[in-house]
Amino acid sequence: MAEAHQQAPSGPAKVDEDGMAAVALPANYWQALVRYTKDQQGEPPIGDFLRLQRLNITHLLNVIVRIEGDIANNQTTSLKEMNLLRETLHQYGENTTTA
Repeated sequence: MAEAHQQAPSGPAKVDEDGMAAVALPANYWQALVRYTKDQQGEPPIGDFLRLQRLNITHLLNVIVRIEGDIANNQTTSLKEMNLLRETLHQYGENTTTA
């Protein structure tokens, strides 16, 4: 395979403060990625991540339901909770809309 493709790391993924997977990339990754895509012909090798997508959407729904429950139980909310709700709803929308 081309040098832009790298083996998936084993073990649990590291997560940064935004909740995104923190993946260490080689120093020349971006140049190799551009070179690889420039040299390739035809359709890109797209993986089937349906199971992971379903897992992610279910997690986002669980977060939304917990926020909804907290607001209903406490009869109030906070800026932090509203920001989490906004970000989670945005992520949910990005993951559930079709082209």
